[in-house]
Amino acid sequence: MTPDYFRALGIPLRSGRYFEKEDVAGRPLVAIINEAAARRFFPNENPIGKRVLPSPPEQAVAGLLLSPDFHFPRFTVVGVVGDVRQRGLNLPSEPELFVTHLQGMAKDNETPSPSMGLVIKTASNPLNFVGTVRRVVLSLDPEQPVSDVKTMEQRVNASLAQSRFQLFLLGAFALLALLLAAIGIYGVMSYSVDQRIHEIGLRMALGASRQDVLSLVVRRGLILSLIGVGLGITGALGLTRFLASLLYGVRPSDAVTFLAVSLLLTAVSLVATFIPAWRATQVDPMVALRYE
Repeated sequence: MTPDYFRALGIPLRSGRYFEKEDVAGRPLVAIINEAAARRFFPNENPIGKRVLPSPPEQAVAGLLLSPDFHFPRFTVVGVVGDVRQRGLNLPSEPELFVTHLQGMAKDNETPSPSMGLVIKTASNPLNFVGTVRRVVLSLDPEQPVSDVKTMEQRVNASLAQSRFQLFLLGAFALLALLLAAIGIYGVMSYSVDQRIHEIGLRMALGASRQDVLSLVVRRGLILSLIGVGLGITGALGLTRFLASLLYGVRPSDAVTFLAVSLLLTAVSLVATFIPAWRATQVDPMVALRYE
């Protein structure tokens, strides 16, 4: 890779330095590692200046070991960069080691890389420069094809396509469950209030105001709702580990998420409780006393 690779991708430098134009063949071999590699191989110490031995390609090992005078080169770590989720946003970063091609590490007896990656940072729409890039590459090597041209946004969206589809399905089922819960709460509370029409009429005939009756019914409904929410949170805490692989950026036991969902369900329960309670308070007390 070239010295500007990390700058083009916006990968931050945590310590040390990036590759420089002076890092060429004949100079000491240098490498840059990511934070995951620093944590695993150099815990509680500064990795800058350490000597590392990268793993050779598996297909080249057999041929290299046949040469008795061959020795694997060691690199000096000159920088540590931030982690990049190369395999997907939902997977942890793996230890990585970066070297620059300017130092000419490719050997004749090593298996060459089947492809190269070109990263370009532009000030406007990158797709407007595809034709120019193709012409430049063809002018350098007429037999070098340019394929799989995508913006970083397109690559990120492609990596998230399956997760987004799963999230859409989970969201749709969650909204359906919320709707069914609201309908169920309303039906139960409506039936409960209808069963107490006679009691409500008696209370109002004895002087209870509509506000008193309304608060009584809503309070009882709220207590039942809070009990249901508490049981739901308990069950969710026991099942979140099965959904951990589908979550990105949210811990399975995220307190903010549980609080938001609990408040939402409580609000739905209050609305579903208030409507039948308010309807019951509009009944004439004398009619309610004759209600069977």
